[in-house]
Amino acid sequence: MEESGGGTRCGGFCLAELLLALGLLTFGLLAVGQLLAVTAALGSLDRSQGTAAIAARTTMESLTDLCGRTPSDAELAPGSHGPRTVEIRDPWSGTLLNRYRITWEVDAVGDPRPGKRVRAKTVTVHVVPVGVGGEVNIRPMFNQSLDLATVLASGTP
Repeated sequence: MEESGGGTRCGGFCLAELLLALGLLTFGLLAVGQLLAVTAALGSLDRSQGTAAIAARTTMESLTDLCGRTPSDAELAPGSHGPRTVEIRDPWSGTLLNRYRITWEVDAVGDPRPGKRVRAKTVTVHVVPVGVGGEVNIRPMFNQSLDLATVLASGTP
């Protein structure tokens, strides 16, 4: 700093300018941190929904295969079945990503024609995220339940 004519003059940045720059930098870093946290939460939601869909689809495929092989199996009898607990693990590290309780309901398909019986079944698979102890783990914006329904037929009459 040089004194000229009774006042001070800054040769570089003044203290006020430095404090303003540090304040803006801090605010910017906090905003970026919030954006990263939101992005990570949405990524977790995508992963959770994706693994729940995989668990539902895998169960539905096994029931479809069972219906093709033995349509009179007890797992395809009308009513509620399960639960099965499925764990989804990271293939690289082996860490647990999600745990689900899977149940399914089987119901006969009705035919409006009198005296006709359809050899098909409606199957609805319910996937619910659960914790380690088996308690339901539904949290808004993170874990949601998923239902998948289809009609299975065991062949032609």
